[in-house]
Amino acid sequence: MEILEKAQRCVEHSTLDLSGNQDFIPFVIVVDEEDRDCFIGFTSMPEDDEAKDVLADLIAALCVVHGAVQAAFGSAAWAAATTLDDDSDLPPSKRANRQEVAVATSATAAGISGIRVASLVRENNKVGVGLWEQYPPEAASGRFAEALHLGLKLSKRITPSIRAFLREQIEAGLEEEVLRSTAGVISEARLKSLILEEGGWEK
Repeated sequence: MEILEKAQRCVEHSTLDLSGNQDFIPFVIVVDEEDRDCFIGFTSMPEDDEAKDVLADLIAALCVVHGAVQAAFGSAAWAAATTLDDDSDLPPSKRANRQEVAVATSATAAGISGIRVASLVRENNKVGVGLWEQYPPEAASGRFAEALHLGLKLSKRITPSIRAFLREQIEAGLEEEVLRSTAGVISEARLKSLILEEGGWEK
């Protein structure tokens, strides 16, 4: 089963016991070179951009620490149809025609993206998932899709000795500490890049 299909099924399974306005938790699936899956769920989707950036850095770190060769991210989101002459800066969540959707995004070490979107249906106090629609690879954009690709690129650069060390740390029960430190390094590098782009970083 391809990883995008796995993410789609995870979304569908996650909504089975939901009711009312409950949302399924955002999650990441990483697959290593030995075809082993690892599912990681997050408590909720952050509200502000800074916290979402931190989550994206953690997603990249998960790919690195687990030696991922492919990965997927699933979450609920708002979508809104627009026209070519629409110059509004309003995000989908603020638009009158907004629609609640489930999004599954995937990436591979070869740089191939995938994205599927389905409507979230809330009826009779139950939450369901509509028909999935596959979009062109270039539609897989944004911080979380970029985090998947970044993590996979970094994962490819890890030497065998460091990979063995990371596995030892995970087996010793130190996965959370390793993830946080790796995400911290990625966050620092990202912030430095932003400052350099703005011309405000002093060497």
